[in-house]
Amino acid sequence: FFFFQAEDGIRDFCLSRGLGDVYKRQEYDDGIFSVNEKNGFLPKNHPLRELPAEFTKLQDLVTNMRVWVDYSKQVSGYLAEEGLLEAKVAELPNYKEEIENFMDNPRVLQALFRSYAFLTSAYLLAPSYHTSKRGGGFGKAHTRLPAQIAQPFVKVAQRLGCPPFMQYHYSSNLGNYYLIDPEGSFDWTNLKPICTFLGAPEEEGFLMVHNDIDSHSSSIVESIKGALKGLEQKDAVAVIESLKLNCQAMKKLNERRREMWSASAPSKYAEFRVFFMGIMGNTEIFGDGVVYEGCFDDKPQRFRGSTAAQDDVIPTQDSFLGVVDYYPKNELTEYLIDIRSYRPVVVQNFIRDLRLDCVDIFKMVAELGLEPLIWLLWCVQEVYKFRNGHWMFVQKFILEQTKYKGGTGGTPITSWIPNQIEACLAYMSNIIGKIQEIGKFEDLTEEVHSQYIETRKNFSKYVDILREQIEALKREDISVELVYNLNSEFKEV
Repeated sequence: FFFFQAEDGIRDFCLSRGLGDVYKRQEYDDGIFSVNEKNGFLPKNHPLRELPAEFTKLQDLVTNMRVWVDYSKQVSGYLAEEGLLEAKVAELPNYKEEIENFMDNPRVLQALFRSYAFLTSAYLLAPSYHTSKRGGGFGKAHTRLPAQIAQPFVKVAQRLGCPPFMQYHYSSNLGNYYLIDPEGSFDWTNLKPICTFLGAPEEEGFLMVHNDIDSHSSSIVESIKGALKGLEQKDAVAVIESLKLNCQAMKKLNERRREMWSASAPSKYAEFRVFFMGIMGNTEIFGDGVVYEGCFDDKPQRFRGSTAAQDDVIPTQDSFLGVVDYYPKNELTEYLIDIRSYRPVVVQNFIRDLRLDCVDIFKMVAELGLEPLIWLLWCVQEVYKFRNGHWMFVQKFILEQTKYKGGTGGTPITSWIPNQIEACLAYMSNIIGKIQEIGKFEDLTEEVHSQYIETRKNFSKYVDILREQIEALKREDISVELVYNLNSEFKEV
């Protein structure tokens, strides 16, 4: 029932090579990230808050460039005055030689990447920000990045193995926080970003809720390794327990995700969203691309911006649970695959190995009986709820606030998330079909059976909601409130 008339996705993407790599291999570690049951997808150490003394002028510039250096006292920074940041950048030294002394220090490289990424986006998008403040929408950006930013930034990015632009791991989120109380919890209320553009509480809350969510990813990794071991040993009890853990972890992630409604404000989001815009897919802002002076033969470059789609939890779940087999075969899915290259190589390797281990996950779980399959369904349902919740954020934080419909990652936002919701629903449909085929509901506890019946009822509602929303989005005069209210039974605010 693909709503985009898409073919079955990438079911033939790879061949199964048997279980083993992910749960037996211990090391997915690049010195910054170590994907395991302890860290999940968080960095293994908290990021450095300040750069080494050799980069004092860069540190000062990044610290003072935000619109509000002190929001509570209304002390403004360089971005508050049009043209001031550009003047300050002209005075910045080119640190390309100093960086050579830190090429084998992952934590310093990450801090340098974060600093140059924020400075790059602030510099390039400062004109767009000031145009938007005057009510002119997202205006044109600078399309030349000065050599004193471009050359050291490219050198650091190449060492880390990622594009030289703002991204989720090394700069905007996972490499950009500190604990207010060092002994306190990893709750977003105890986190602050090291770098920001606006410097307002709504921006800080928006960024830190994402990190709060990721702090619960260790249970996801633990559950996956347990399930793969259980599947290899054909141990139904072990698989059920691991899928239960996975489902519980996803419920927690969804609980933390809903904190976004408290942490930030839709009306404030547009003020800092402009700085997260990528070059690719946003030609209205960047034209043919950005020249990194002294790099890439001075030819225009196009990189995607920082986006939650660069996070690791949902792509990991898609690969583990088998949702990836139901990605529609279309341009939107191609965007998703391209975005994967913006993750650290070590995370890409983890997700790649997981995909290879789990090619036959649906079949393997079904062979163990009815209850493991029901728990698989519930895990996929939590992924659906995560995506549907994200879709509600998009409606309130973006569609209702701006006429600009391009995503920060360069994707069309009115169809991007529905495309992935569709994949979840297509897979849930197949799992429910297999459960009904197996039958034997008398073998289930009353609690499991009743919850499964409730899931079937809700599934029909999920399908109807998405179908009606897509029809509403086809209209020329899109009513965001109508689209949002179609989800009235499951909406979060």
